[in-house]
Amino acid sequence: MTLFRLLSPILAPSNLYTNLKLLILLSPPIIFIHVLPPLPLTSYDSLLLLSTILITLTLPSSALFSIESGKTNAHNAHNENADNATILEKIKRSTFLKVIGSDPIPLRYIKGCDNDRREAKRRWEATKRWRKDENISTILTNPHPLFPIIKQHYPHFYSGRSKTDSIIYFEICGKISVPSLKKHNISVSDLVWHYIYMTEYCFNNITDDDNKRTCTVFDVEGVRPGDLSGIVLEFLKKTSSIMQDHYPERSEIILVINSPNWFYIIWNVVKQFINSNTLKKVRILSKRGSLEGMKEFIDVGEIPVEYGGEKGKDKGCRFWSEEEVGFREWVRERTGEVITEPGERGWGT
Repeated sequence: MTLFRLLSPILAPSNLYTNLKLLILLSPPIIFIHVLPPLPLTSYDSLLLLSTILITLTLPSSALFSIESGKTNAHNAHNENADNATILEKIKRSTFLKVIGSDPIPLRYIKGCDNDRREAKRRWEATKRWRKDENISTILTNPHPLFPIIKQHYPHFYSGRSKTDSIIYFEICGKISVPSLKKHNISVSDLVWHYIYMTEYCFNNITDDDNKRTCTVFDVEGVRPGDLSGIVLEFLKKTSSIMQDHYPERSEIILVINSPNWFYIIWNVVKQFINSNTLKKVRILSKRGSLEGMKEFIDVGEIPVEYGGEKGKDKGCRFWSEEEVGFREWVRERTGEVITEPGERGWGT
């Protein structure tokens, strides 16, 4: 922890990219010359960007993210459905307004700050301001017409529970279609808004237990260093900052599956700057070892058939897990019949 605090200025968001570049330049040449194949400058820059995002995903960020006002206003159009009052009441009773005993600071914030109550209070106050400024507590009452487009071209889904009853979340990084997102004029703000909407749905509807956490599986098969740039990189940086700042202690384990060789090289550099508690939550798994690695944390009956498990034998889990069917119905009730079923006309087109 002492080393981590000493390195904090180096890893500050404003200095992170520059210092990582310096780190790589000063690293033993055997790592980056003899192990990596010859790459154009843009590819090396992509490796630097990947290093940046891997650290960003594991470090708290002090900067609050503010969604672009134009996009926010477009999404926050008020839905007059009769059940909105019930929804709002449920949210008020759920995760973000729960307290532990007489302490007004949620226990997750105290744990996330190593029992430093002053820092926990500061972060909790920042979260309350963020939720108020961005209308987060009412986000689930809004229509979401971009839902099928984002779900189709930025594949991710909830499916099942881990051995410790954490909610399992999958993200298929290698199948993200940036050209399709751009074709439909999907902006970073649209993606970030969707991510917040999805996270609120998870911790209010899939569960309302304030101590419930997620088991996150990132499938990086097919990902190339150059893919982690542009809209994808900006989205990852902003959402990781939001999760660190406003949803602390929500991650139990992060499994990076189907990892290519170059991913290990970057990880071996990056992990030197990550505290031990965070390192315990991350597993980097090769393609050959992915199924066995997942089985350490997830029963085979809860692993999707897409990944060698037994769940979702009829249709698969990406669109047809119980959680995803319920999520889609929730959005349809608030948006209308434009939210069709996957494979039907209008889905993702």
